Amino acid sequence: MKRTMKSEQRESWWKRSWVLSVILSGICILLYAQTTSYTYVGLDDGIFIRELESFNKSDTAFRHAFKRGVFGETTDTYYRPLLLASFAVDRYREGKRNVLLHSADQVSDSIATYHWTNVLLHVVAVVLFFVFLQHLGVRRVLAFVGALIVAVHPVLVQAIAWIPGRNDTLLAVFTLAFFLTALRYVDSGKPMWILAQAMLYLAAAFTKETGLIASVVLLAILIRVREVHWKDKRLMILGGTWLASGALWVLARSNATVQNQDLGATSLIENMVARLPLVVQYLGKIVIPVNLNVVPYQEQTSIVFGVIALVIVAGLVAMTRERPWGILSTAVIWFLVFLLPVLIVPRSLNQETYEHRLYIPIMGCIIFLLHTDLFRRWAERTQLIIGVSAAVALFAVSYTRMDAFRNREVFWTAAVEGSPQSAFCLMNLGSTYMSDLTSSRQAEGAELIRRAYAIDSTRPFINYYMAQLLWRQGKLLESEPFLRAEYRRKPTWAELNIKLAQCAIERRDLAEGQRLLERYRQLEPLDQMAANNLLLVCLDAGRPRDAQRHASRIEADGLVVPSPIRQRIVDALAKDSLLSGQRPIFEPSVTRRIP
Repeated sequence: MKRTMKSEQRESWWKRSWVLSVILSGICILLYAQTTSYTYVGLDDGIFIRELESFNKSDTAFRHAFKRGVFGETTDTYYRPLLLASFAVDRYREGKRNVLLHSADQVSDSIATYHWTNVLLHVVAVVLFFVFLQHLGVRRVLAFVGALIVAVHPVLVQAIAWIPGRNDTLLAVFTLAFFLTALRYVDSGKPMWILAQAMLYLAAAFTKETGLIASVVLLAILIRVREVHWKDKRLMILGGTWLASGALWVLARSNATVQNQDLGATSLIENMVARLPLVVQYLGKIVIPVNLNVVPYQEQTSIVFGVIALVIVAGLVAMTRERPWGILSTAVIWFLVFLLPVLIVPRSLNQETYEHRLYIPIMGCIIFLLHTDLFRRWAERTQLIIGVSAAVALFAVSYTRMDAFRNREVFWTAAVEGSPQSAFCLMNLGSTYMSDLTSSRQAEGAELIRRAYAIDSTRPFINYYMAQLLWRQGKLLESEPFLRAEYRRKPTWAELNIKLAQCAIERRDLAEGQRLLERYRQLEPLDQMAANNLLLVCLDAGRPRDAQRHASRIEADGLVVPSPIRQRIVDALAKDSLLSGQRPIFEPSVTRRIP
């Protein structure tokens, strides 16, 4: 009898929520700790860490994140201020805010801090999902199994191992916390919970636009699972706070310097119909995670595994004797609603069907499976054995797959293997080989870029890389058509302006060269060499007064006008004044000298 009581006490102890939460956290860290030694993969991570470092380390970064787009101050349609703010927080944690830690000129720089943030966000999301399942009425051990599968599922590797994938883990943290606090309010009616859920709902929306539709899923949970009447006073109050939070989001976005994506009803419907097979493909990746890819495309992803997954799910429903339709239908709504943004996003904005977007939808699938007889018909011990066995297999797949995110070359090699007809993947692998001037794979990189151009000559950056191939062969003028094709897409790209200026000067079109150099100076005012060249072009074109005007601006920017160039300006102005009968108005400075 004593032995039985001790056994029951031991079993009761390890079943406690905090113990199971610690176990889940440990498993997440054990699986993903290796990512903290990974470097850049060259897919947006360099933008958020290197290119935006000056923004990230500024004192106004958090506040200003609510006033701009994600990738550009004014040229972006994505409005995700809390994602931007998360990188500013990471940069603050790194310290040394008076220096650049992540310059593009550096051969290597540690980004472990950013990877640790991704891991810890995953830990928090998994634990919150474990707690949330229990609030849905799932028994603790079975809730642990469900959260464990999310913790180790290979389809979610991209969300954690790829630094920008945190957008979806951060969204999951706010969304699950929003669900929990709203349920607490419905249960208790305490004002503190109504305020907390409204703030978390707004935080989810500020993380990603998808957060706005989280209220639809919560409404389904309250009505279909909790059986709250739609006329219930507390439900009405919740709805009012969601409308108010949504209005605040709209107001904030309208005051930010972001562009609006023109999406008509016809365009939305056409996109949705064309992308409907994605639902089946994504389901296949969840149920049978064997056709995963770091840069997947709908057209290059097999739908066979998705069809098999549908058959498996239908079989599980058929075999379930007592079907809880309320929770099953809510799980389906969860999966489909959180996938909706993926279905309607225009192809012109995003052609890739990344797997990190499944971070929240997969939770709907887990809820569905936990309420079929795959788990419900068995005792807790058997449920645990089934869940842990599945988790061990998934852990092994995730651990192996994670290596694809180790560095840029490995990542883009995996991308090309998975999507061999993608101009985007071919271009990035080619540019990876070309970026290392000591690499023996330069010729292979050039061929990959040419293949990418043959597949899609309109792809962003492909014309730039084609031009780069010609520069390296000393064929500057031959590169000009490619540069102009890229320039039409992005005239604010500083390097395009300076290269086109070189081409114009080579053709002796000095007026065009001057115009492009002036444009470049607006974009890069601290480039000393470009400033010198602008003055020389003005002088060669016989425009000494333009040179005088630019020299004043160059000095105002803190740069130096070299003495030989200054003297040429003085001489040219004097000659021009003599011809026009005017006195020169530009005197050489005796206080500014080149060291």
